[in-house]
Amino acid sequence: MASDWITHVKKVSKEKGIPYNEALKVAGKTFKKKDEKPAGRAKAQTKKDRLNESEGKAKGMKKDKQTTADRLDEAEGRKKGRAKK
Repeated sequence: MASDWITHVKKVSKEKGIPYNEALKVAGKTFKKKDEKPAGRAKAQTKKDRLNESEGKAKGMKKDKQTTADRLDEAEGRKKGRAKK
């Protein structure tokens, strides 16, 4: 089974009566990707997501308590601030 892109290029080539190599250039303007996610692959978590989960957001942690992820964000902000001086 050909990919959606290849199928689209062949369709454009046939409709416009142009060679396949020219259709490759033209087809990019009208191709729309599908929003399908690959089967069997979980969403990649960021370090911040993992830290928040491990520190108890799912356990009902108080909202005013600072998480490690929040502290990391603040530390990164301070580092960026020092670099600008």
